[in-house]
Amino acid sequence: MSKQLKKRTIAYRQAKHKRAKPKLESYHLMPIGLFAGMGSVLFLSSKLLVPKLFIAQIVVVCCLSGLLIPMKLYGKYLGWERIESFILNVFGVGPIICALLMWCNFLISSETKLVSYKVTQVQLITNLDAYFQLELEGKAMDEFPEFREFTLTEDNQHYANANFIQYEISTGILGYDVVKNIEVLL
Repeated sequence: MSKQLKKRTIAYRQAKHKRAKPKLESYHLMPIGLFAGMGSVLFLSSKLLVPKLFIAQIVVVCCLSGLLIPMKLYGKYLGWERIESFILNVFGVGPIICALLMWCNFLISSETKLVSYKVTQVQLITNLDAYFQLELEGKAMDEFPEFREFTLTEDNQHYANANFIQYEISTGILGYDVVKNIEVLL
């Protein structure tokens, strides 16, 4: 073997040894963040009294927050390339952080209060599914239609005669209101 070939072989072995397996494989965290994190965000967005646009902005901020750490540190300590760390933050870490914040707000809540609104009109809407849409006095909950719409089933046909709707609302640890229970009063 020539000297030059020996040098290349030794350099290759040293480079391969330096590029050891990272401590945390990024491709394990990305599907967890994408499916579990975003699934939790979608589930909890229907339970919080927070506008959907604000939730989308929070998701974007959480996804980009991991990029505040310099990319060189990802490569140095975890052995990740720059594009790998970018994709990991956007699809893995960001949704998990956002979901954790939303779960904390949902689970750690205080001072439950009952809020009642008078129902002014009940509409039966039949597009693909049949559902009741309640119009409340003073345009209450107009920004949150998911708390005023109920799927038509045999159990809730009496919603057509609703006079009041009562929401059990508590304030989460982050200050956002959480709807714990909805009850239609006849």
